[in-house]
Amino acid sequence: MYSKIFLFLLLLSFSANRLQAAERLKVDVQVFEQSIAIMEGGNFSIDIRCNPIPLKSQAMQDYLTNEIPEISPCQGAYFGNQNQSISDRDAAMIEISGLKVYGVDTQQDTIIAGVEPIGIGMDATLKKLQEILLLSSSQRPIFIGFDVDDTLLGLREDHTKEEFLKERQDLAEAVAQLALEGVKIVIFSDGDSQVTLKRIGYPLMQILQKKKLQEPMTLTFYVNGMITKLKLTNYPDAAPTVAFDADYNAECRLKANCVALLSNLIGGVAENIDGLMLGSGILADYYFGHLTQLNADGLHVRNQDFFPEFLTMLSPKCNVLPPTFNLRDFNSNTGDVSMMSITGLPSAYRPTLIHAIAAQLMNMPPTF
Repeated sequence: MYSKIFLFLLLLSFSANRLQAAERLKVDVQVFEQSIAIMEGGNFSIDIRCNPIPLKSQAMQDYLTNEIPEISPCQGAYFGNQNQSISDRDAAMIEISGLKVYGVDTQQDTIIAGVEPIGIGMDATLKKLQEILLLSSSQRPIFIGFDVDDTLLGLREDHTKEEFLKERQDLAEAVAQLALEGVKIVIFSDGDSQVTLKRIGYPLMQILQKKKLQEPMTLTFYVNGMITKLKLTNYPDAAPTVAFDADYNAECRLKANCVALLSNLIGGVAENIDGLMLGSGILADYYFGHLTQLNADGLHVRNQDFFPEFLTMLSPKCNVLPPTFNLRDFNSNTGDVSMMSITGLPSAYRPTLIHAIAAQLMNMPPTF
């Protein structure tokens, strides 16, 4: 079914561009009154968000304007790993005049002008932070911004995400020590707010508590593709607090009618208490029709002909785990979300699902 949809979509005029082979596919579709982007997310995901997508540089400008207005951009630094083109998420930071941008890209020799190559990945980030710690307070940046994936944390061999206190303890200690010594820390991630807090925020909080935090300290986060802004405040003798900025990029949230329509169309798959896999929508077609097949015991096992290099895990009842459909920062009062994501997909199959979702949306009748 999806191959037919894909061929049909080649004849349609909606926007779907790959300017370079490495660029992520992005399809723009109008849903009710909102323009939305359906696009490849991290390594194994699809993101659905309001269009246009906010830039990291716009989030940094918000931080400079509203959180540290007394501090000049030239007194800060930013670490990121996507700096091959000015359109890359991290490279756009050089548009903020005076901000020092460090590149830890895998391809160091093709980092664009204006970004300083310092080595590859998390090890390079750690080395530079250790150098900064050796500087006097007057020579250090007053604030430091960090990208997360492949800058602070990478992937394990099984493709699950690293965590600060498990794989990157030294790097976590360096960031926490800079915070303790007065450097303001701000994190930028396209990932989920709760996942980012779990991987970055709460581990830093634990280290700060062990280092005998003397006064309240706030770490600022821009997450969910720069749509969500939150602050994690740590206290010497009280539990930490998380505060979301309700006004920040409120116009970029997916509205309730879009959320309801997309949730019904995409559907999902889940295992019941008896071990039966039940599902609906596009994800059910994907799971039952492509990813798995029934064995003699009635279990959904891996279809070895479907992207055999893609690693799959098992559910508690030993069925292949289905992809997960997430509503990020869902507001139960209004029904809107920061964005949606589908995780646990073969990278090479994501374009097919993106086009399938877009095709169904485009065939939806208008509502008045």
